[in-house]
Amino acid sequence: MIKVMTVTDMLSYIEENLENKISLDTIIDYTGYSRRYIQILFKRHINMPLWQYIKYRRISRAALLLRLTSSKIIDVAFRLQFDSQQSFNREFKKIMNCTPLQYRKMKAWDLAPIVSSRAVDFKHPTPPEICSLDKGIIYGSEVTYEQDITEASRPFPLRWRIIENHLQSVGSPVYLLTSYKKGNKSNQSIKINTFIGSNDKNSAHKIKSREYDEGEYVRMTYKGTKEEYINCVNHLYLVTLPYYQLKRKEGYDIEKITKDSCGLSFELLVPVTL
Repeated sequence: MIKVMTVTDMLSYIEENLENKISLDTIIDYTGYSRRYIQILFKRHINMPLWQYIKYRRISRAALLLRLTSSKIIDVAFRLQFDSQQSFNREFKKIMNCTPLQYRKMKAWDLAPIVSSRAVDFKHPTPPEICSLDKGIIYGSEVTYEQDITEASRPFPLRWRIIENHLQSVGSPVYLLTSYKKGNKSNQSIKINTFIGSNDKNSAHKIKSREYDEGEYVRMTYKGTKEEYINCVNHLYLVTLPYYQLKRKEGYDIEKITKDSCGLSFELLVPVTL
């Protein structure tokens, strides 16, 4: 039990300090154990050497910053504690099989090399459900906003206020088509464009329309609170899709949100290439 707690504490410490200096000495001071002991203990429980895990987690965070924000590559390198852009490029290419610039410019988002944060009791994620969709149209209105990447794990008030208004005025279910781009407000922000409405043209307040593409989608369903749903979405993107080596292709995330006397039900479809 003490060994498990020690590894759990190390994992938490690493995650909280990916953007700070981490050395064996700081981990030794943090745990109170010897250099050799913590290295053996970590590898036994995580199946990966301590320093390899730190490097993979830093590169994985760098990959998210490159895809979702406008941060300069050199700023990402220094932020993740690489001593130069050259060393960052070299280590990034070893893990991601391409340069940071190539990764940023890819049309499809390759999630396969991303290593999610681990836990001692890490379980293999359930295989995702894959389904095929025909083209479809949603009728409604559009909202665009920016969100700091550090707040991506929390419900964004504007988005959920609009969803709740639609649930009350248009009725259930509400459909959303969402795309993501680099933000303009800061190099930390994500620009989110969401089209909200109905698949019934006659029930929409504003008769604008958006079409989503046919193809293969990963399907996820959930019933519960919006906070729990966002945690499930993050797990899908950062754990399930990487684990099963899927790429998110260009297109919209399609969401269907239903409200009844029992609460909220969610269906999410993410476009992927197999």
